[in-house]
Amino acid sequence: MKKKRCYGDVMPIISQILRRMKLTIALLLFTVLSSLASDLYSQTTYSLESKNEKIVNLLQRIEDQSKYRFFYNEEIDLGTNVTIDVKDASIQEILNNLFSGSDISYEIVGRQIILKGSETGVKAQQKSDVSGVVKDKSGIPIPGATVVLKGSTIGTITDMDGKYTLTDMPADGTLLISFVGMRMQEVPIQGRLKIDVTLEEETIGLEEVVAIGYGTMKKRDVTGSVASVTGEQLAAVPVANAAQALKGKLPGVNVISQDGRPDANISIRVRGGGSISQSNDPLFIVDGFPVSSISDIPGNQIESIDVLKDASSTAIYGARGANGVIIVTTKGGKVGKLTVSYDGYIKFNRPTKYFPTMSATDYIEYNWGYAAAISDNYADAWEMLWGIGRYADTYNNSQGIESYRNVKSTNYSKEVYNASFSHNHNFNISSGNEKTKYLFSVNHIDDDGMKINSWYKRSNASFKLDQKLADNLNFSLDTRFTQIEKEGNETTGTDGGSLLTTAYWFRPIATEDVLGELDESVNSQIGFYTDILQDVYNPVSRINDYSDYTRSRSLVANTSFSWEVIDGLTLKTELGLTTSWSRNKVWSGAIYNDYFDNDGNKTYGGNAKIRATEGWNYRWVNTANYEVQGLGDKQSLNILAGMEVADSGSEYTEVWGNYYPASFDAERAYAMMDQYLTGTSTINGGLSSNTGTPNRLQSYFGRANYSLNDKYLLTATFRADGSSRFAPTNRWGYFPAAAIAWRMSEESFIKDLGWFDNLKMRLSYGSVGNDGISANLWKMSWASDGLSRYSLAEQQIVTYSPASSTIANPDLKWGIRLWILQQPIVWYIGSL
Repeated sequence: MKKKRCYGDVMPIISQILRRMKLTIALLLFTVLSSLASDLYSQTTYSLESKNEKIVNLLQRIEDQSKYRFFYNEEIDLGTNVTIDVKDASIQEILNNLFSGSDISYEIVGRQIILKGSETGVKAQQKSDVSGVVKDKSGIPIPGATVVLKGSTIGTITDMDGKYTLTDMPADGTLLISFVGMRMQEVPIQGRLKIDVTLEEETIGLEEVVAIGYGTMKKRDVTGSVASVTGEQLAAVPVANAAQALKGKLPGVNVISQDGRPDANISIRVRGGGSISQSNDPLFIVDGFPVSSISDIPGNQIESIDVLKDASSTAIYGARGANGVIIVTTKGGKVGKLTVSYDGYIKFNRPTKYFPTMSATDYIEYNWGYAAAISDNYADAWEMLWGIGRYADTYNNSQGIESYRNVKSTNYSKEVYNASFSHNHNFNISSGNEKTKYLFSVNHIDDDGMKINSWYKRSNASFKLDQKLADNLNFSLDTRFTQIEKEGNETTGTDGGSLLTTAYWFRPIATEDVLGELDESVNSQIGFYTDILQDVYNPVSRINDYSDYTRSRSLVANTSFSWEVIDGLTLKTELGLTTSWSRNKVWSGAIYNDYFDNDGNKTYGGNAKIRATEGWNYRWVNTANYEVQGLGDKQSLNILAGMEVADSGSEYTEVWGNYYPASFDAERAYAMMDQYLTGTSTINGGLSSNTGTPNRLQSYFGRANYSLNDKYLLTATFRADGSSRFAPTNRWGYFPAAAIAWRMSEESFIKDLGWFDNLKMRLSYGSVGNDGISANLWKMSWASDGLSRYSLAEQQIVTYSPASSTIANPDLKWGIRLWILQQPIVWYIGSL
């Protein structure tokens, strides 16, 4: 009988072929990358200086400043004291100098340096062949893993199936198994002939360095609540705004995008909001400099983002830390040969879901019932509009509402969105050695919005330099220029809501299908629905008849000097300046403003406005950071003290005009702003300007971090802020914080369980402030009414009236947010 072949017989073969293909590709990539890495490492230069220091200590210093790792047999004597002074030399030159006059030799294999003495350490007796398979924790074989006999140059690489074989292995030897991204393992042979090894992914999270405000700290030593995300995770999400890429990546951080525009507002809340009436936005710090947003920073230029969430961590920023602090560190130059790189992407966007639209019959029935519930007059107007009910015979609609059963309905909530195309390009040049490191980056993004008549373009150019002026003196420079052009602003709208909102309730039935009375002068009771009677005013037409174009430019420049005065004591001064310019041009045409007569003729072209804005911000910070010396191996103490001065201001000029002639379009109106309708008593145009109230902040702060036995941690922080946004009598606020932590995983009774890498219990307390208010709230502002009819000494008197509807509060004080056990307790003092 002929046997019928089923898919079950074929699938294992296909699976095996695909797996071998993946392993082949992985092996090829490993070989190429290893070759490139070897070439890179060999061309890097290093410096090593020491007097009468043990070789084993010098090897550790080489590992700290390079990617190399040393392997050697315990029989090799590395306790000899040597003196060495080599600068800007290759790794081979340093090793030749270090081992000169000794019987130690070496061999470099990729990132591994294998040391050999006069004896190889491999005993000749009891030798045998050893083989096995190297897998990951999922059981998948690892091709290209390195298997080396410890203390020798004898080794091999696993094949496509993860298999290896080593001949003439001593029974008492040890195998070193390693692979990129995996934790190296040492496996004693112990006379075995077959040794299978499972490698685990290398966990470096506990040793990561995170930004904590005016400094960094190992993540495992942080006592406050800090969440982090790497630049690689952000760059993997192709979005125009780096803040969008934070969605779902940080616990306790809520990120919400407002709509389908590429430059839509991004709302970020760190553990909720703390103010009822004022801003709840977090403080953004980019490379140490406060900024209003991170939307203009390309994701591929970000090294890491650290979020300070509780008061014990945010108190170092005092007046500005109540809503959390988001610290962004951008990428800089790396030691190595000149590297030129490019990456980019193209993206096609298409909305996947829309709100469903009622059929014509359902729409009329629903609104008819709603109108009847309001009043008889409203129901009468609705019946007259559609020619139904009491008006069916008047408009020769014998079928009444059934006449609309097969009428097409238009889904305007779908029409206001469309598919879009975007592309992004990043170009980087970087290089560096032990003295100079630099990075030059250029980025351009062009993003069409899914909302019609919206787009976003951004160009960035940045330069970052780190220069070692002397052994104990460093200089850094970080500059970034950004230009943004965008079209579309969804904050505009009518009393009925924004332009996108109107799409959900606009009449879905075309004018030509309406059987009743559309004339507003006849059907005068229709009320609110007069805005949606005519197809010409549909949301698509109104959005296309409204232009909100903005071009903005900004220049950020930060520079710093750091001086290591003595061992452990570093003084640092930072100076930063940000300037920005923007021009906003708004045009609303005849359709948007309903500039038509009863016959449908255009009466006016539209309205126009141009607004030019300029702002500036500078910051000067001085810090002293001391790592206390001589405390021994069991305890450590770091002390930070500093002062900060910040100043900012802005100004704007605006010109506007209404009722431009019917022949005018947007460009003509911008070019002839004084040609609006004149000759009436109504003011149809004008000019205004304003200089914003400068905001100044003077601060003094300090922090101490103490560790005992790597188990017990203590952090204490204090900051005093003086803000010009408060009255002189209430200008200063004081913000203490403290946190303690117990690293339980270092206790023997927990460490022996082998369950935890880092188990830590912490308790924190702190207070932070909020000065995110207008500087005019504590004092009364007055506006001139011009010359009055009253006079003193035969001179007319200028009168004034309040410039704001808000009553001034000279007793306005700080809003203080307390955190105990990482839960917020909000106290508001005065009126916020």
